[in-house]
Amino acid sequence: MTEQNNSGRRDATRRGFLRSTGLTLAGLVGFSGVGSAATGEDERGPTTTEATVIKRFRPDGDQYTVEKRTVSPAFKERFGGPTITYEPEPVPREFIPEEHTDPDKPFTVQYRDEVVVGTLEEQQAAERETHETSRLSYLSHTQSYNGPKYVYESASGAEDQDLYERTAPINVAWGNSVNKDASELQSYMKNQGWEKHWTMPGSSSRYILYNGSARPQDEHIYKEIYYTRQWHIRVYDVSVDSSVESIQVVGNAHRDPIDHNHIGNEPWEFNDARDETSSDWGSWGRQSEIVFMGGTQWETHDGNMDVIYS
Repeated sequence: MTEQNNSGRRDATRRGFLRSTGLTLAGLVGFSGVGSAATGEDERGPTTTEATVIKRFRPDGDQYTVEKRTVSPAFKERFGGPTITYEPEPVPREFIPEEHTDPDKPFTVQYRDEVVVGTLEEQQAAERETHETSRLSYLSHTQSYNGPKYVYESASGAEDQDLYERTAPINVAWGNSVNKDASELQSYMKNQGWEKHWTMPGSSSRYILYNGSARPQDEHIYKEIYYTRQWHIRVYDVSVDSSVESIQVVGNAHRDPIDHNHIGNEPWEFNDARDETSSDWGSWGRQSEIVFMGGTQWETHDGNMDVIYS
């Protein structure tokens, strides 16, 4: 069968080439360069590098399975081999361009991307460093947050090492005064009109680093925009402190493109999704307050998190 290789550099909206908001790159990632140390030899930072991302799509009944690999020479030194492999994910057939589905055939998408990849310990060290840098960078010292900063995609390196790629920010949270866990938030928001399109398939898992482990989302919350284009929040039950009040749930809010960017390259609109969430909760009688989180590596994220409370 004929295969297609869609090569070429994607622009910065895919995950954004690393930027900062009032912070240096070293402050954003926690560490600069491959193999640099943090506060000690046991706390090395994640690897930040430009890599080749390869997605292999295979027909599989009423869907396709996408097998993703990321390749960089920098990975060989840190992880024992140049290739990182991700958990396979199902992709609905309607997301696949017609030239690949008539007739069905496997195909490959390839592009260059800036990635931040590390072991659980390395990513935890980077989050600690980011927390301290953002705290010191905020001049009034009136804002604070001591919880997960990012969500991650699970991967593995050579010798089956467990690795995590940083994929999105935590940008919304619910205080204890809201008095709802992740499941209760999902039910409440669904009753208020946050529902996905009935044909929309389930979303894949992303993980937060919490209490020394990587945890998948407790719930997904959706609000349809047009068919499979939707607002989407992954929410996680936590118990952490902030300057607004103690926090019960944190989330990553974003806008899903119609094909979830399995093939396309649309921005995730983190700020707009956060504001959509806070605005709706405002219309339901709740307040919200921005907490400065530090630098950001995504063009559509300003580095802030909104805490919703009563």
